[in-house]
Amino acid sequence: MTSVSQQRFYHACRWLLAPWLRRRINLEVIGLEHLPTGAGILVCNHRSNIDPSIVSVAIPRYISWVTAAYMQELPITHWLIQRTGMVLMEVDGPVKPSSFKQALGVLSRGALLGIFPEGERYIFQNDFAAPLADFHRGFAVLALKAQVPIVPMMICPQQEQLTRLTIPPKLQSHIGQSHDLTLIQHIPQYQAVNVVLDKPIFPTSGVRELMTTTRQAMDTLQQQHWGTRHGIGA
Repeated sequence: MTSVSQQRFYHACRWLLAPWLRRRINLEVIGLEHLPTGAGILVCNHRSNIDPSIVSVAIPRYISWVTAAYMQELPITHWLIQRTGMVLMEVDGPVKPSSFKQALGVLSRGALLGIFPEGERYIFQNDFAAPLADFHRGFAVLALKAQVPIVPMMICPQQEQLTRLTIPPKLQSHIGQSHDLTLIQHIPQYQAVNVVLDKPIFPTSGVRELMTTTRQAMDTLQQQHWGTRHGIGA
């Protein structure tokens, strides 16, 4: 369960990260007035390994991130997960009841839960100009169960370069063959990016309808704010 100390550590990391990130990336946040004051689920697209850092800097509130369970196998990441109160979930197969309970606990305390519903699907397809990948359904199930709003969000690159993603063998051995990141040919490196929030979606329908409504809102944000023209780097 997320503690006060975890939230304080999260904000300390955010405070240290923000100047470094803003020197590297021209970051603009649009629609921050749509951020709820209480519990909510931030649902965002996922194109790069730096996406959680970008959203964490863009959003002034504490976010408990849902992250792939295998990330705890990485030594430094395991420590960060524990210190900031991330929620671990399996990317293959059913979600463990303990993970679902932890996510609901975050929402019951009025905090924000951050989810990339595409998981790794978008990154693995190696087409960074493509539409959104298919969504996992967990965010909609959680919203209905907790009766909290979903805030559709898009990371919309304005300028970026695609660079080759090199995974050191030692890290790859920790992650395991079922998550073979060597299949990813490139990864976007943002130079300028807009983080855009849309109006909250309240869970008044079923899971499928909620997924469709959220997807439509994010598709619209992508159409309105996507401005990137990228090159290929080394």
